[in-house]
Amino acid sequence: MKVSVIIPTYNRADVISRAAQSVLDQTVSDFELIIVDDRSSDSTEEEVQKLQDKDERVRYIKHKENRGGSSARNTGISQARGEYLAFLDSDDEWLSEKLEKQLKKFSESSPDDPGVVYSWKTIEKVGVSREPVKVAQNAKGDLLELFLSGTGISTSTLLLKREVVEECGVFDPALDRLGGQDIDFCIKIARKYSFDCVDSYLVRKFIYQDNISNLKNASRIIESRKYILKKYSREYQEHSRARSKMLRHIGTYYIFCDDISKARGYFVQAIRAYPWKARTYFNFIISLGGLTVYKKIFNRKRSY
Repeated sequence: MKVSVIIPTYNRADVISRAAQSVLDQTVSDFELIIVDDRSSDSTEEEVQKLQDKDERVRYIKHKENRGGSSARNTGISQARGEYLAFLDSDDEWLSEKLEKQLKKFSESSPDDPGVVYSWKTIEKVGVSREPVKVAQNAKGDLLELFLSGTGISTSTLLLKREVVEECGVFDPALDRLGGQDIDFCIKIARKYSFDCVDSYLVRKFIYQDNISNLKNASRIIESRKYILKKYSREYQEHSRARSKMLRHIGTYYIFCDDISKARGYFVQAIRAYPWKARTYFNFIISLGGLTVYKKIFNRKRSY
């Protein structure tokens, strides 16, 4: 079998069929679709049963208790039979040529390079009449410093060789309540493998509520970034610029929590880690004006 596609889901009966059908409609057919239900309490199981009745490539696994998205993906990985692994969040969807274009990219590369091929994506806010936001990341090759800086690649865009996960490890369940699983997963892979990209918008990501400026979400992001800094402390010793950027990000989110004192402390740490970035000094200076001034200068009230 060529590809194992893993969809983790929890109480997404209203959209799981859309996500799964976007996989079943792929222009390549040599794959299995593993849907891992993290103990949903809605009609998810019935919706998946309808899919199974129509297509024998659909496999269904249900957790006995709710364990989180990372654990659901890891369950799928443990049961996968494919040469390649792909992931799709149950509220996202693929365009029909996603797997075909990514497999072609692998076939055009050397056997050992790359380990991962990702694609571009669009972001659509449900219930809002506006054009989708196009996200075209073009980074290729050794991306460890990029990921250590706090930038990840959406798991729904990834296609990777099975041996990559076997060597580098699976998703970290400790990040389920905090977020940042995509960054952590990319870091552990980038320590040993390179990345390549299909320059096409092949994933549609849907956002159902705006949490960007939400205090609770900002607090979670801070904790997840602290966790990653600690977990990869050895790598950060060798990548001081990335460590500085991550510290600056934490400082910025402390501003959104209206904790200016801690924000300044992290900006100072960022300067000490890498004193040659003017942006960090600028952030520190304007933080003296507090949250209102910071938002005005950086126009932080975004739709996404």
